[in-house]
Amino acid sequence: MCNIRIKLFSYVACAAAITVLCAVGFGQSTNQANPTPVISNEINGIIPARAIGDSRLTNHFYAFNGDQGDVFINIVTENLDGDIDIFTSDSLQALTKITVFSDNANSETGRIVYLRKPEKLLLRVQGRSPNDENATYRIKFAGSFQPLPRSLAEEVPLKPEVRVERPGDPIVNSVGTIIGVVPNPEPVPVPEVEQPAEKAKVNEKTINLISSDEGEKLESSARIEIRRESRTVDKDEVIETNKEKPTVAKPVLIITDDIEPVEAPTTEEKAAVEEKKEEASSPKTVVEPMSPEQLGKIQLVVSFKDGRVLKQAMNTVFSFNVNQGILTIVSNDGKTARFSLLEIEKISIE
Repeated sequence: MCNIRIKLFSYVACAAAITVLCAVGFGQSTNQANPTPVISNEINGIIPARAIGDSRLTNHFYAFNGDQGDVFINIVTENLDGDIDIFTSDSLQALTKITVFSDNANSETGRIVYLRKPEKLLLRVQGRSPNDENATYRIKFAGSFQPLPRSLAEEVPLKPEVRVERPGDPIVNSVGTIIGVVPNPEPVPVPEVEQPAEKAKVNEKTINLISSDEGEKLESSARIEIRRESRTVDKDEVIETNKEKPTVAKPVLIITDDIEPVEAPTTEEKAAVEEKKEEASSPKTVVEPMSPEQLGKIQLVVSFKDGRVLKQAMNTVFSFNVNQGILTIVSNDGKTARFSLLEIEKISIE
């Protein structure tokens, strides 16, 4: 009976451990383009402490869905200084920002985000530990929160490329201080392989086939060939190697006085030839300005995400451009209108 109770307790403990691991998640992504999918209503994360003098912030990105209505967010942090932001995945429109501090042992706060329509949301946890201890956070969702399917979390992410350090390259820490140099790799001793005694023997019978009148040079070359290939060399093969190679006639250069030397073209002549080639290959096109009557038939149309539509005839538009995410329209009467690209859905000329 006691053994049955022990086994039952072990099964319950394993199930609880699996539940906790599922609630924690499948990792903490630091890449905004590949956020960690949220598959449950709770996520837990750890931000490791950085080296002394390293003031960089750590970013963790999570992706989840929200249905129409209120999304309830409860945040509990410990030893964390930073911000927690929620954006829309498509346009990166900021929906809310929550600032947390590490002045208390456990800091708990909450926020409600209202969604007018179903949205794909991006959660960013940005912060650092103020000391040598790790920072932790736990975020719970409720309301119109919609988790992502578990199949997205089971996909294997791409492994980052690791740069191979070469001997002599400097070794730096997270702050950028050089703390050493990559040493040269120690040579690996190669074990000596003993050759069989049969291959080391020299076929004396084959060497005796060489005549002594052919010289010591031919005899030594034949002996080296036998040791390398370990085969019997016939007398005809040895005599064949001693034959002279056929000589190849070299080309004859004939110089006459009838041919006049040609001078190389100068740099200016080369530039003139290149200009003529460019003019011939790319003919110039002349664009004539349009009349006010023609411009009056064309309209600049700006469609906004909230349903508004701005239409203005081109004969009343002096200029329009986009700079740093802001659309600027200057009219002929000097009036200037500016709009953010986050509010615009489409810009067209009709």
